[in-house]
Amino acid sequence: MLTGMIIAQFVVWILGFFVKGICLYNILLIIPTVMFAGRKIGFYKKWTSSLVVEVLLLLFSVVWSLLFHKFIWWKYLLILILRIISIGIIFYDDSVYLYIREEYTDDE
Repeated sequence: MLTGMIIAQFVVWILGFFVKGICLYNILLIIPTVMFAGRKIGFYKKWTSSLVVEVLLLLFSVVWSLLFHKFIWWKYLLILILRIISIGIIFYDDSVYLYIREEYTDDE
């Protein structure tokens, strides 16, 4: 199930390139995507960490576009929908599945 959600996360990331084009914002969105994909190998971060990264990147992108008068509202609406789907996938995985973190000591 996790593999399917990771694939869906990468599909949402790639769809962002079709909506907004190749830009620094879409390239940097690989950070929360890889943070989520890292769960497959034991790198677990809560969904709030991904939310903070995505909100900050979206905020910087909107401010940059407004600064240079290239703000197209329907593109940002579509990007916002894609980001909500992305956070929804992470939140669903975080709330439904249990990740056990094991700590190893030298005593064993």
